[in-house]
Amino acid sequence: SENVLATAQRLGLSFELAARKVRFDYFETVMKKENYNKTALGHHRNDQVETIIHRLMRGAGLNGLAGMRLVRDLKYIRPLLHTPRSSIMNWLKEEKISYQLDSSNQSPDYTRNSIRLQLIPQLERYNPDLIKTIGTMSQSLDWDRSYLEELATEIAKKELQWEGDKIILSEAAFKQPRAISSRLVIIALEKLKGSRSDLTMGQVLDVLDLAEGQ
Repeated sequence: SENVLATAQRLGLSFELAARKVRFDYFETVMKKENYNKTALGHHRNDQVETIIHRLMRGAGLNGLAGMRLVRDLKYIRPLLHTPRSSIMNWLKEEKISYQLDSSNQSPDYTRNSIRLQLIPQLERYNPDLIKTIGTMSQSLDWDRSYLEELATEIAKKELQWEGDKIILSEAAFKQPRAISSRLVIIALEKLKGSRSDLTMGQVLDVLDLAEGQ
């Protein structure tokens, strides 16, 4: 139990982001106390699609449109990420396993909920296989994301350096192809903020344009 609203106000976060932080702080506490090295999260394919649509509306690039990762920080895993919600619900019914629903999921006041309850049903009128289509797309984009991030991470070791409380990007960092230079900016900002959760591609482009004098 946690006062999420107080946490949101204290940290200057939205209610949803504050709730996410509270959840992950709890996972970290349990893992440390029990000496666990993994936490399995219950995200499924429908969650992935909601996330991608949400990011699309915020102007995400490849990183955002590839969606959530199967493995995050080597300790959070999502074994159900490519499984449709309907398959999970059918399995629970067949096995006669009870489950609990979060009543707040039915409120359209939250953006993710309105995407799930209102927008996706409308989009499925144009493509009944929308969940499968976008889920498959995210897997394909994740391959590209992983390759480019590995490449950018290697370049960052040479072109990024700390100087006091600042991160310095070399001139060479901005002469990379934009697929790489944009990732170098993201890496730098993530190091400064400790997270990339609120970062948009528009902000990254602003940094690149500023560096190029546009």
